Amino acid sequence: MSRASPAVAEAWWFADAVAVVACLGPIVLSTVLTPGDDVVSLFGIDVPILCQWRRLTGWGCPGCGLTRSFVFLGHLRPLDALRMNPLGVPFYLIFLATGLRSVVRLARGWRGR
Repeated sequence: MSRASPAVAEAWWFADAVAVVACLGPIVLSTVLTPGDDVVSLFGIDVPILCQWRRLTGWGCPGCGLTRSFVFLGHLRPLDALRMNPLGVPFYLIFLATGLRSVVRLARGWRGR
């Protein structure tokens, strides 16, 4: 049985901290953004469309609508979220579950140290 190096043992929290920021950050941001059918806005300023395919052709790709779906879910409007992109709901739940699991792991780790 091998033992972790001191550097790895000191950084036990790093992966969970990254997961909290990467997963719960978009969840929190989805509650701050304002949803719309075409774009989302932040304090009245439209967030630019990032999908190059949609910008060039005007047609949505399979990932188009995920941001709007997340924002509608952040505002507790699941039917609108499903209309924007059906994959948004399971992704949102995965992000939420992963972020909360990492918060629990961090809390347990700090309590045990």
